[in-house]
Amino acid sequence: MKRILSVVVILGCLFLSTACGTRSGGDAPPVQQPVQLTSERRLYVSAMFTDKVVVIDLDSLAIEAEQRVGETPYGLAVDRAGNQLLAACSLSNEVWCLDLTTLETKAVIAVDRLPAYITIDEEKRRAYVGNSGSDTVSVIDLDAHREIDRIQVGKAPVNLALLPDRRLAVTLHDEGTMAMIDLDNLEVVSRHPIAGNAVGLAFDSRQELIYTGGHGLLEDNNIVRIHPLRDPDNVGQLETPLMPIYLELTPDGSKLLSLHHRINQLFVIDPATGVMLGEMNAGKSPFSTAIWDDGRMAAVANMDSNEVQIVDLEHFDTVKFIKVLEGPACMVVLD
Repeated sequence: MKRILSVVVILGCLFLSTACGTRSGGDAPPVQQPVQLTSERRLYVSAMFTDKVVVIDLDSLAIEAEQRVGETPYGLAVDRAGNQLLAACSLSNEVWCLDLTTLETKAVIAVDRLPAYITIDEEKRRAYVGNSGSDTVSVIDLDAHREIDRIQVGKAPVNLALLPDRRLAVTLHDEGTMAMIDLDNLEVVSRHPIAGNAVGLAFDSRQELIYTGGHGLLEDNNIVRIHPLRDPDNVGQLETPLMPIYLELTPDGSKLLSLHHRINQLFVIDPATGVMLGEMNAGKSPFSTAIWDDGRMAAVANMDSNEVQIVDLEHFDTVKFIKVLEGPACMVVLD
């Protein structure tokens, strides 16, 4: 289970067997040594195949620390108000909460099967987790450190995005749909067709547009769909190369990063015109991106070459490859 090439294979393998489920009650939690992070700007990286989180200093571009968490860490999110990093650990069915500075464990929260991505509403003190193996989204109280509800959404919820008016968009990987959740009532209020096996999801709050990208071997796996927030079925599209597994917008919405793990490339697109602004070779099986410096810099997690690639988005150039632990999957920036 520890060498898997893509998110589809990862999720597929995880769905097949309950033997890959929660850590047995007799197992001790992983041993952790507290650290003292001194960097002001950090990149947290989930090392999926080594059950650790890696911290990179964004000024020196060097690894500052590593910390063991649960089995197969995947999605990450930063809760600045609560001074904690959340890590979804897929094979132990947990969300780990780590202190942002010492990486000590603040809590381990049991969730439903195979948690994938996490998103946080700091104002409401809630986190939402797509449980890809149980067709639910977990609702977590960030202060009490406990799961307070589960929302039935559909087959294989993976990625999530907070929207205005207390709504949450969720990509349903195995349905080829996007579910809209009313967060006041915790129920699905609408569903909208998206590309098959969609994983990529990004929201432009300025233009109120949702971007989704397909991943599987279906006919529409080279299309990024554009859904107006007020009319999600009135879909536009951007044609891209094969399989846009991960999508991310710069803060000003002027650049859309489209990551393609099958062809090991990162494309930067002007979402307003669809014009390709730049492209870069990535490492093996790039899996996710993370942006900082107001959209001037980005990182690419290259899962099968075990490296984080630092990219200058103004000049479309690679600044550095940083070797990390096996299976870098998801990343989040604290700056």
